[in-house]
Amino acid sequence: MRCGKCGYINSNWEDFCSNCRANLNPSFPYLLKAEEFVYPEDKEALDNLRETEPLSSIINLVVDFIQQPMMRAKLLAGGTWVNQRNNPRVHDLAKACAKVLALNYLPEICILESPKMNAFTIGRRDKPIVVLFSALVEHSSDGELSAVIGHEMGHVKNEHQPYHTLAYLISRGITMLGSLSILTLPIDLLLRSWYRYSEITADRASLIVTGNPDLVGRVQVKLALGIRDLPEDSSIGEILEEQKKLEDTAVSQFAQLWRLHPFTAKRIQQIEEFANMKEYAKIAEKIQKSKLHHCKFCAARIPDDTLFCPECSRCQR
Repeated sequence: MRCGKCGYINSNWEDFCSNCRANLNPSFPYLLKAEEFVYPEDKEALDNLRETEPLSSIINLVVDFIQQPMMRAKLLAGGTWVNQRNNPRVHDLAKACAKVLALNYLPEICILESPKMNAFTIGRRDKPIVVLFSALVEHSSDGELSAVIGHEMGHVKNEHQPYHTLAYLISRGITMLGSLSILTLPIDLLLRSWYRYSEITADRASLIVTGNPDLVGRVQVKLALGIRDLPEDSSIGEILEEQKKLEDTAVSQFAQLWRLHPFTAKRIQQIEEFANMKEYAKIAEKIQKSKLHHCKFCAARIPDDTLFCPECSRCQR
């Protein structure tokens, strides 16, 4: 199939181009827009950030000349870039998540050697990179790993990563204002507040990919507590009750202003609420309908046991 972006002819049927990673048919089997699941506060804050100049220009400069070169060097030195040959498990999970979320491009995936249970996304809007820590990959089931990858691709879908980059660098004092860094404090707090909203949007993407709010909540607990192996019979409810007691204190509420991630109990509450919203029901129905058998080439509905499509006559195998 010829890629509409770069013209490369893919020898086998693929969801994404083997050359430029573009989605070969972004509207098949359905069209999903970021606006369909974005957390309202995230959208409002991000729209305000995008309209703020010279912030947008600073972000592009920071990503292009500071973050991208530094991170690529680090990933090349201690990471493994995922493809079908060296890690078919992660590659196939990433493709499946990207297709569910109808991404325009399949992000690059890199596994970084680390004992930590973590993942993050970097890069510009058109060149995202999802970084998975090796301990997370090794100690996660396919469902758990799909929840994590779906979360990170939720950031990609909503074009969060450039602003995440700026928030991360400013939080560590790397600014373009030198000794006048005190002037960045309002921007720092603004970005931190939006960052927490963006995490809720990405959690919604995780739910869309997995269709299982309990699984997404379980993954959140594992990542928040740094637990590699959480026994199946563990009571997530009891863990969250203890977390909530800590999170509800006055000190914790003040400390939340300086965090880049919402408290775990709040995140899981937001996931459960979204799972019961009509917006999610519409998306879930769209995904369920897409599981019906379609022609790989013209998207016509065909019986499961049909070898040749009655519409375009092309072989399905």
